[in-house]
Amino acid sequence: LVMHAASYSPASRAFAVVPAAGRSARMGSPKLLLPWRADGTPVIAAVLDAWRSAAVERIVVTVHPDDAALAEVCRRCGAEVVVPAAPPPEMKSSIAAALEHLRRTAAPRDDDCWLVAPADLPLLAPATIRRVVAGYDSRRPTVVRPRHAGRFGHPVLLPWSMAADVSQLPPDAGLNALLGRPDRTEVACDADCIAADIDTPAEYAALRDRYLRSRPRD
Repeated sequence: LVMHAASYSPASRAFAVVPAAGRSARMGSPKLLLPWRADGTPVIAAVLDAWRSAAVERIVVTVHPDDAALAEVCRRCGAEVVVPAAPPPEMKSSIAAALEHLRRTAAPRDDDCWLVAPADLPLLAPATIRRVVAGYDSRRPTVVRPRHAGRFGHPVLLPWSMAADVSQLPPDAGLNALLGRPDRTEVACDADCIAADIDTPAEYAALRDRYLRSRPRD
């Protein structure tokens, strides 16, 4: 089902989950703290700005126990930071930690929803986040996925009723195991929903150069 019109109920709340506990092994340095904008604003701050501009209820970031500098930047950007006692072994563990924090502190209802996207997507656009949230119908809660040119992108949205399913995933299954349900909603979005993430120094340099050339005054 492809949605174009908004059906999200204002009575429902949308929470943002940002897993940021990776170690940037291929980058050689903490990629989320690398400068993104011309004024030196780091990658993670640009990502959190997008979430904040999309007016989600709360933003929760999971960070590695050794990433105090990253945690501080996230807090300055208005995010709630979850620091697990042990380093999360994989992304779904980071997501589960953030969801547990929300369960304890936000008392979510089954008609609320949560969105997730990797932390290294500095081209994530508030308009895309808003469009995905608008595709959620709290009267008929389903997974919502953005799509462009036949490809799925980010962020993805799941009803809160599926939050507990993350911790129940088998060891060899990631979040994608929850996204392929036949009753999902697909939302047509612009190309930014399939924008590349940052895994290597070359990808970072190319993506940042493209961004800066498109926004000379940023």
